[in-house]
Amino acid sequence: TMDYHNVELYADAIFKAVGYKWKTFGHIVHNTAAKESDSHFAGVTSKEDTSYIIGATMYTTPKLSLGYQYRHMAAHAAPSNMVEGTFGSNQKGHVFITSYKFTKNMMLKVIYLVSEEIAASSDSNDKHDSITFDVIYKF
Repeated sequence: TMDYHNVELYADAIFKAVGYKWKTFGHIVHNTAAKESDSHFAGVTSKEDTSYIIGATMYTTPKLSLGYQYRHMAAHAAPSNMVEGTFGSNQKGHVFITSYKFTKNMMLKVIYLVSEEIAASSDSNDKHDSITFDVIYKF
């Protein structure tokens, strides 16, 4: 079984530039317990123990925001129950996010993911695209 001893660092900044409000962030997770011999993925030749996400969101109006993230989700950086299901682990790629607030309590979020496997086996489909539409209602 795989052991996880994670060290995690997150930072963000909110500021105004070119007339818009922006939020930038970075998030890194490192598994200090990962070993090369723990590979559960065919083709993983290193311990793949560090994942990171960097991104930015531009708030164009009080109702509309546009965001971008680059994700590198290593195979052994975090337990699978802590990794987002639509992106997964052993993946790297781009995430484009648009959010629109219809009312104070209701928002539509559209997420486009473009990813590929970090360590793809020769018989796998290593590229993934998906679009997610979320309608969020806050009570």
